[in-house]
Amino acid sequence: MKRKLALPVFLLAAVLCAVWTFIEAEQPTPASLREQLIDALDSVDAVSFQPDRLDSNHAEGIVTDTKYVEEICALLRRIEPADDVAWPAGEEQHLFSKASFVLLSGHDSEDPTTADGTAETPRCYILNDRDRDRTLLFVHNGSQSYENKDYQLIGALPFTGLDYTIAMDQKLQSRAGSELLTLTEEVGGQTVTLKVYEPDEEGIARYALFGADGTEIDIPFGVDRRTWIGEDEAAEKVSLTARDDVLGFPGFEIETVQGGRMTVRYFYALTEQGFVYAGEAFGYDFDDTAWGDGVWTLDLTGDGRSELVTRSTYGDGVPRVFVYRWNAAEGVSQRSGIVWEKADAELARLSAPLGVVAQAETYHAEDNTVTLTLYTESGTKEVTLPLTTDILGEWHSSDC
Repeated sequence: MKRKLALPVFLLAAVLCAVWTFIEAEQPTPASLREQLIDALDSVDAVSFQPDRLDSNHAEGIVTDTKYVEEICALLRRIEPADDVAWPAGEEQHLFSKASFVLLSGHDSEDPTTADGTAETPRCYILNDRDRDRTLLFVHNGSQSYENKDYQLIGALPFTGLDYTIAMDQKLQSRAGSELLTLTEEVGGQTVTLKVYEPDEEGIARYALFGADGTEIDIPFGVDRRTWIGEDEAAEKVSLTARDDVLGFPGFEIETVQGGRMTVRYFYALTEQGFVYAGEAFGYDFDDTAWGDGVWTLDLTGDGRSELVTRSTYGDGVPRVFVYRWNAAEGVSQRSGIVWEKADAELARLSAPLGVVAQAETYHAEDNTVTLTLYTESGTKEVTLPLTTDILGEWHSSDC
């Protein structure tokens, strides 16, 4: 009786094993997807490019330049396994919103997809993994849904977004006539060059920074690489100025225009690491004598190195005061702001139901004080006190 049962059990096990092997073989693995991507690179003839998410000077849209596409494909062939990284499919922010570019083939200028709305070439998306200094690659399953569950991690590239910028912008830098404006300054015995490129149809131009040897200076993610020019002269909308003291180092400032009228000023310091992003100031009326320059240097922490105090104004028109310092141990600049609860508990309590739009902060360089102003229905309430580290909040890296 036992021999009669053994055969069916054996056969059942064999069938289940075969079915499982078939199912497993049908499921795409990161390794198989990597192979598919590498094979697909041979047929790629265009790239749908979104430079804001990659920090590149290239214009947004479909790029068909053969050399440019070849450069991107050469980078993608360096894909490595990323077994220690899992894509959190439950994240609220969609991967699609962070996409840097999509590889395309069989496209045309109007419709870069097939008739059913799916790409002929695997849609490859880029996401920066800043903590590990690498870039992750994901592939879309080809459906018309773009939920996170529709993507699978297929590997990583052993370099950061800046490497993409340098490699892919080499083509742009070599284009005759693509540079609209070139400015240079001597900073700490080194030459800094700012290049502004031809604007797009909306009047927005991209720019890049270079050292004396032609190497591109890192503009970190989170810092806009664009300036609005419109129909005006580029020299009226962007400038490069050397500064003697940026966080205790020689440095420079770039002044740009965002949104047609808001001035944004970016500061870089020449540290032991080379030129490093140091901070920014943004808003309106920087040339207003009542406000002054809007940027002041002083040793606020008492460590013998100067900090950068800035006045910035958000879209609500209410000014804020920020302080930047150099963290030598981590080799980065850090930003902090005024915590009203530390500065004046009663004013903070009154401002709580009104929100930040009712709060204003004004710095007075002549005596290193700051005035906190609260706008209420019954009138204005103010308090003026010394600007010290005691009323500042936590320090956070300012490069993102």
